[in-house]
Amino acid sequence: MFKKLPPETSIRKRLILYIGSGLLLAWFAANAVSLAMALHELNESADSQMSDLAQSLPYIEPEKAVLLPKVKKSLGKGHTGFAEDKQNGISVWNADGRLLLSDKRGKEIPFRKISGFTDIGKPWQEKSLRVIYYHDGKTGQTVAVAQPWRNRLEILWNIVWAHLAASLLVLPLMVLLLHLAVKRSIHPLKELASELSERRADNLAPVSRAVPQETQTLVDALNRLFARVQTSIEREQRFTSDAAHELRSPLAALKVQAEVLALSDTAEQPYHLQQIQQSLNRAEHLINQLLTLARLDPEQGLKNTTPINWESLSSQVLQNTNLSAREKRIRLKREFLAEPPLLQGDDALLQLMLRNLLDNAVRYSPENSEVGLYFHADRIEVRDQGTGIAPEHLSRIKERFYRPAGQNAQGSGLGLSIAEHIAKLHGLTLKLENRDGGGLSAWLERA
Repeated sequence: MFKKLPPETSIRKRLILYIGSGLLLAWFAANAVSLAMALHELNESADSQMSDLAQSLPYIEPEKAVLLPKVKKSLGKGHTGFAEDKQNGISVWNADGRLLLSDKRGKEIPFRKISGFTDIGKPWQEKSLRVIYYHDGKTGQTVAVAQPWRNRLEILWNIVWAHLAASLLVLPLMVLLLHLAVKRSIHPLKELASELSERRADNLAPVSRAVPQETQTLVDALNRLFARVQTSIEREQRFTSDAAHELRSPLAALKVQAEVLALSDTAEQPYHLQQIQQSLNRAEHLINQLLTLARLDPEQGLKNTTPINWESLSSQVLQNTNLSAREKRIRLKREFLAEPPLLQGDDALLQLMLRNLLDNAVRYSPENSEVGLYFHADRIEVRDQGTGIAPEHLSRIKERFYRPAGQNAQGSGLGLSIAEHIAKLHGLTLKLENRDGGGLSAWLERA
């Protein structure tokens, strides 16, 4: 098992270490398997030759016992081919166990009136032998053919050494090829790093996906991050621009009213002070709405969620809205028709969402009318008895600071936008629709 490397270890080092170690282990394993297979094939071939030799020896007459000469002596110099004297043994006995035919090694083979292979000594011992006995039941003769284990092990070592020598010659080439392969493989990552390092801070364009497949998920995640950062920057820039634009009007009005107050006589000053107070209230409301809007970030989600008690929450909202409703003699109505769809959320934000919807309904409803808050199984609905919203404005009415021309009611144009942001944070959708019987219906349902 490979040791776990620190996270900061380079990919080049990881690949070379892991692949190199794996190749080395595979090399040892392959050589071990080759050694075992070569030993098996060598034993199979040698045993087969010994068996054939034992069964093909000519019958020897009892009175003609012979001691076989060595190969080189019997064939003559220059005619032995690749043959060598390996001290193999051959013995032939008669039925009484008298030696009829043997070579020098054969004299050391003990007589056994059996058939089959046996080992004399352990294979790794110096004088150990591999022996086959063949007993002919018709003639009573017994043949033994022996081969030193040392000869087989020597042949095996020569085979393995030749294989190892060839492998060792190839090994440096494999290391070089591994180094070049790793270098070429991580080259796209170097190009990606170079591209990112040369970028301007305001360049949030997507990164090219011309990278290895394994790193495309990283590039995709990086591009998604760039898109979120771009959206956040655009959001902040738009908010700053809108806030500066919207704050300019109440500040200019306050300045004018202050100048008028300074030039007015004592009898008119209370009226002008009242106008300044109203302007200050509108500016305070606008600033509070802007601050609330700035804090709402769909990317961050909700930080604090608790089980929602809609009865208690809506009671608080109706109490806060009651003052403005009483000024216009508007009746506030609440009705639970079923269990509401949302059970978890941010209590303060949900209060603000409902309050903005009710404030809008009260602001644009005629006097002596009714504003209702209804809880259904699949939605929460706010109804008013106003004039509704003209169809050409309905699609844009939830945009920030959007106010249709010709409106006399005071407002910042942020109430519906804030309500929609809060709804999205809670997995809800805000929808607006003019009612057939007159008025506007604003409802919240699961997205």
